[in-house]
Formats: sequence, structure tokens, C-alpha cells
Amino acid sequence: MILLSGGTTPSAPYKYTNPGLAPLGGTPPNATVGAAYGDWVLLANGFIGSTRYANRIWVSSVGAPETWNTGQAFFDMPEEVLRVVPLRNMILVFGYRQTWMLTGTTPPPGGDWTKYDLYALGTMDGRSVAQYRDFVIFANNSGVFMTDGSTLTDLTDQGGMSQRWQSLVDTFNLSTGWSAAAGIFSGNYVIVVHDQSGNFVTCQICDIEKRVWFEFSNLPAVMFAERQSGAGTASADGHEELFFAHRTKPRAGMVSYCWAPPDQADADGAVVLPVLETPFYKLQSPGLKQFRNVWVTHYLKTVTNSTYAKMTSTFATYSAVLSTTGTYNVLFQYWDSGLLSPTFRIEQILTPESTSYALLGTLPSTTKEQRRPIWIRKRALGVGLRITQTQASDDSTLAEIEFEARSLSRNRRG
Repeated sequence: MILLSGGTTPSAPYKYTNPGLAPLGGTPPNATVGAAYGDWVLLANGFIGSTRYANRIWVSSVGAPETWNTGQAFFDMPEEVLRVVPLRNMILVFGYRQTWMLTGTTPPPGGDWTKYDLYALGTMDGRSVAQYRDFVIFANNSGVFMTDGSTLTDLTDQGGMSQRWQSLVDTFNLSTGWSAAAGIFSGNYVIVVHDQSGNFVTCQICDIEKRVWFEFSNLPAVMFAERQSGAGTASADGHEELFFAHRTKPRAGMVSYCWAPPDQADADGAVVLPVLETPFYKLQSPGLKQFRNVWVTHYLKTVTNSTYAKMTSTFATYSAVLSTTGTYNVLFQYWDSGLLSPTFRIEQILTPESTSYALLGTLPSTTKEQRRPIWIRKRALGVGLRITQTQASDDSTLAEIEFEARSLSRNRRG
């Protein structure tokens, strides 16, 4: 394994020696981008002495990652190289405004590499590029795209996310300190964006096969590392994992717990509170309807005292109660009285261009799955819902959402 420091003035590459790190031997460039291609190591966008070659890809000697001829064994691209991704029979090279394809079996000097202009699209951050099977996924200010070197798919467009994505990253600028880091976990593309001040902007996740997007609000990752694993692997227990580096703490986290949370709170104490925003439903009819009720089948289990005691962030929310009594027992009395019981808050919009939701009602915690109505009592072309959980729970399930409505038509006399 070869490690690169990155940044505008990178240091020399290092190699992993199990255990520990040591400088990579020979005379490699101080590069910010790297990849392995067959029996060669590729380093790009780096320094030779004090001179930077942002558009250059250097190639090691065949089978010898510590032997370099930086004066001859290189290939220059038209603009700065942000990421290099070898596929089966090609190499994809990403810049800010362009993506290229390199073909050929032997790199320079004296090789047969040929450059082709692939797409007039680049990536806004080399860390947004992630490989999925025989595809490469990358992001820029206009969308998130997937390619195998011959076809290009706009994942944001297919998931109905183009406007949402563009509104989040319209001012993204890598040179001012913005960052976009991505990884792959269990068939999901996970990308986290921070602004120039290091503030969390968004974490968007795309189910790659289904083209379905959703969002996490508490994953402050600045880089990812994937572990591909399987049965029989000595250093792992047989499942894949996506690790991330925390933005503000000296901490590494695991993304898998986001899909199967062990507690009601994240590792940093933030309570897990799901939010569901539905599409705008016209109920297969373009005309006006009379909406009566929305029926929601749900299960929302109240947290037990012993489990709830772990959730320090919620205790902080009720600091007034704690400071008055000096004990958690009174907090549990509030919990038992129902004041802290979880609920589902149901809100609606009645036009697709609405920018704010109106409260319909709430659904209480339950001991089993229940089907309950919430009044709408409105005439509209359609309806969209937002369902928000208001407190932590031991279990949260939304099984079905049903609308009770009928079409309205005018009778004509002739």
C-alpha cells in the first residue's frame, strides 16, 4: 500500500510496511493522486523538486514501485489531474472540466498509450470519484454520474434529484476549501459535502441499482476507505465495511451502523430521528379531488429507561429538568408520564410548488402495529406528506400510507 499526503504542497509518498510507514524508495514525485495499473504504480499531479506538474501522470518501472524515471516515464494530460481510475482495459482520468480515457497495454516511455476525450464533464473533487463493479461514479456541480467508459448515466436525473443536488452545491469551489468525499457501501454511493468553513452541507446516498436517493444529517466525513471482505478473510469477519474520517474529531467511524443502528443515538450522542418526504401524489387523476383522510400503518415503540440512559444528547435537551432535580429519576418520570414519548408528526402540501408544510396531526407511540387516520378534509389536485419522528424510539416502522379520496367532476345539462 502506498500513501499520498495530498494538499497543494505534498510530501514524499510513503509505503505501508506492516506495521508502520516508511518513505517510498527511489525518486518518486511528491504526488497528490495515485493508482495501481497492472504491474505499474501511477502517480499524478505532483512536484519534482519545487516545480509542480499538475497535469502529469508518472509511471514506475514494471513490477518495481520504488524505481522511477521521472524524466521520461510520464504522460501529460490537457489539464490538472484530479483522479486516475484504472478499469479492465482502460484508464479513466478526471479533471475539473473534462474526463479522458487512456488505452493501450504499455505506458511510457516507448509505450502505446492513447488519449481520447471521453466527456465534457469533470469532477468537482477527486474524492467524489468511487468505483462500483465495472463502473465509476463521480460528482460535479451539475449532477452525479456513472460511466463504464462507453455509456454515461445521470444518477441524479434518474432519481429525480437534479434540482435538489444543484441547489446544495451551486457555490461549490474546491480551491476555496469546499470538499466532496464519496465511497461505496452495500450497493450505495455515499457522498458528503462540506463548505469552505468546514460546515456540513449534506450527505446524499444513492441506491445505485434502484436509483433511489435519501439523506443522512450526521455523517461529517472528509474521506472514506472501503474494506472488501468475505468469508475466510483473516483480518475481517466476512462483511464489507466503509470507514470514514471524522471532520472535527480524531476519530474513524463505520458507515454500516447507519443501516442497522445498535442504539437510538449515533456514536456522538445525536438522536436518530427519521424524516420521510413523499412525492406529490395526484392519485392517477389530473382533476380536482376531495381528500378525506390519510391512513398510516405504523409501529413506534417507546424507549425503555435503561436504553434511554445512554442518550446524553437528549438529556442535554431537558437540562432544565435535570438542573432542578439533580437526578435522572425525574426525567424517567417525565418519560413514563408520556411527555417524552416518541410521535410521528404528519404535515402536508396541497400544491407541488409549495415551499412549506402545514401540520395535519401526530401519531402517538404504540405497543404494536396500528392503522390510524389523520384528517385532511380538503379539495386539491393532489397531496404530499412529510412525516417526522419527534423523539427517540426503540423501533420505528412505517408499513403503509393510504389516501381516502374521490374525484370531483361537474355535471352539464344540455
